[in-house]
Amino acid sequence: MLFAASPLELLPARAALRGRVAVRAVVTGIGQQRATRAAGALAARPATAVVTGFCGALVDRLREGDVVLAVSWCGAGGAERIEAHRPLLDTAAAAIERAGLRWHAVAGASVERPVNTREERAALHKATGAESVEMEDLAIARRCRELGVPLLSLRVVSDTPATPLPDALLAPEPRLPVRPREVAAAVRVAPHILLAMRRLRAASRAALPAVYLHAEAHR
Repeated sequence: MLFAASPLELLPARAALRGRVAVRAVVTGIGQQRATRAAGALAARPATAVVTGFCGALVDRLREGDVVLAVSWCGAGGAERIEAHRPLLDTAAAAIERAGLRWHAVAGASVERPVNTREERAALHKATGAESVEMEDLAIARRCRELGVPLLSLRVVSDTPATPLPDALLAPEPRLPVRPREVAAAVRVAPHILLAMRRLRAASRAALPAVYLHAEAHR
């Protein structure tokens, strides 16, 4: 299984796997509630699940375009924490390292609403110890834990404390840029998104075939 919040975030992974690995792909929609509903698609037990897309940085050491592999996921309060599947993480990390991409293995936080200002990011980092933030992973991790399905989160930093997302990209249900002119419009609003898109494509191409093949071999 392959999950992403939007069609735009799903495109690099699908391109990386096309003709190499057959995987069912699901666009969850943005946020924990939508991701929870989408994770219900895990009715049968696949060999593995991957969630991919963009994430925000909570700390300054993470830069735009950095590849992020989650070692764990927690909610905004930090009380609940689910650990990632180490063999999948190690497989992805080795492939990304060979590709020469800058990457980090970090604790991630999944939130209900956007965390965008420097102050909001600092508060979430202090409360949870997380270094990256997104809005879907924890919901998917819960379902994978229930079914005993290994989960990998491979994301790329699209925004940081120094480069927050513009308000135009923070709408509750934004228009998802899947056509070339819409991608161009998103890049005009937030030029650093282009770097994130390129790095997500490179990281997906390097790591995802190896991850899915590893999972099938060890099923």
